[in-house]
Amino acid sequence: MRITREQVTEAALSLLDTVGLEGLTMRRLAQALNIQAPSLYWHFKNKEALIDHLADRLLDRVCIDIDPAAPWRTQVEQIAHQLRQGLLSRRDGGRLYAGTYIVTPNIMRVNDGVMGALLSAGFSAKVAAWANGSLFFYVIGFTIEEQGLVDATGALVVDLAALKSRFAEAAGTSHPRLLGLMEPIFDTDMEARFQFGLDMLLDGLACQRARG
Repeated sequence: MRITREQVTEAALSLLDTVGLEGLTMRRLAQALNIQAPSLYWHFKNKEALIDHLADRLLDRVCIDIDPAAPWRTQVEQIAHQLRQGLLSRRDGGRLYAGTYIVTPNIMRVNDGVMGALLSAGFSAKVAAWANGSLFFYVIGFTIEEQGLVDATGALVVDLAALKSRFAEAAGTSHPRLLGLMEPIFDTDMEARFQFGLDMLLDGLACQRARG
């Protein structure tokens, strides 16, 4: 029976969750599907095309239920949270998406959602475009770091105690301020930390809008 593109996609996502981005190879994917590797190229011309497609799938549920009548800040904030959740939905999702620069219906919908909210609120075209880029960069970068610290269940994937010990030793007596900031530096409440950074970005936009 011939394998469909959707079967390849689902197998690739499952394999990604199991072995991570480095372990996702065309050969391993073919083995998971019990087919020969050349059969995959009927659906994806190379691994880059497969990665682009998987990255697009992460955005399937982003910006599909945003109220266009809501305040611009509410809309952008909701889209940012949905984008983060989309990237977190798969192992290494942030790294998978980073650098793809895909142009698909999903990404166009998300871009239009952010920039449309800002344009409707009176922001200039340049501010709307640059703010959209900054938002994407923030969410992607945060998610990459988040997934390097905790897994999909929120469990730590690093030895935090050992990391704190190394940090304290490096700070030594020459950086006492850093020793006093150990608790907030190593706070693993990722939801709160994400919201903090997002608020800073949105507050900056609000200030710029107020200045005209």
